[in-house]
Amino acid sequence: MERSFRQVLISMLLSTIFSSLALAQQGGLGDASHQKDSATYRHLLDNRSAIKRNVIMREDGVETITESDSPEITAKIREHVHAMKGRIEDIRPIHMRDPLFAAIFENAQTINLEVQNTDRGVRVMETSTHPYVVKLIQEHAKVVSNFIQYGYEEVRKNHELPTR
Repeated sequence: MERSFRQVLISMLLSTIFSSLALAQQGGLGDASHQKDSATYRHLLDNRSAIKRNVIMREDGVETITESDSPEITAKIREHVHAMKGRIEDIRPIHMRDPLFAAIFENAQTINLEVQNTDRGVRVMETSTHPYVVKLIQEHAKVVSNFIQYGYEEVRKNHELPTR
């Protein structure tokens, strides 16, 4: 009887480990900084009325300026944008259930991201030399603007990929 209990326990433990690994690979559990990044992101969503965002579409991507009059929100915007830049550079995906985010991370090696702090936030130049990746970047910029406009309702949606 004790032996079968151990077998069941080991089986349950292995099942939990493999399920957790699968979720992490899909962006469900995330890496060591996922929890902190998620908290910052939720804070920005909760305070989205204090955020101003301007997006300029360019031939090779986008230029965005995201700012706030609140020093606290300005700091969180900077923290979030720099963290997301690191995720793109290191290919540490998040929000992988959303096809648009999955495609962004699948093409991360072809994305150039430059971030400059402004007095009240950040200016981001996100570009690519690959035409389809430019479309992904532009669609992502629209979705981020929608996150600010509509909040969690928009975050829960899956976003379609642009046509090739």
